Amino acid sequence: MADNTQGDQSWRTQPFRQNVRGKIEEAIRQAANPTFRSATEMENHVFQKARSKDEYLSFVARLIIHVREMIGVVGRRRR
Repeated sequence: MADNTQGDQSWRTQPFRQNVRGKIEEAIRQAANPTFRSATEMENHVFQKARSKDEYLSFVARLIIHVREMIGVVGRRRR
């Protein structure tokens, strides 16, 4: 089966990337951890590393999971 996202360049557009930054910002807000870099910096880092839409979305998903995991770590430390 062919990779349908191979030719899809929509992930490189500013509106798409801005939407992703919003999701990262929300995860950071929930973590309430000021030590995180800004959502723009983090998104730009994964954007630079990604070679395809699938890879970009995979990096973003892992980033958001990592930020959310930090919520649990911070919560356990405060108890």
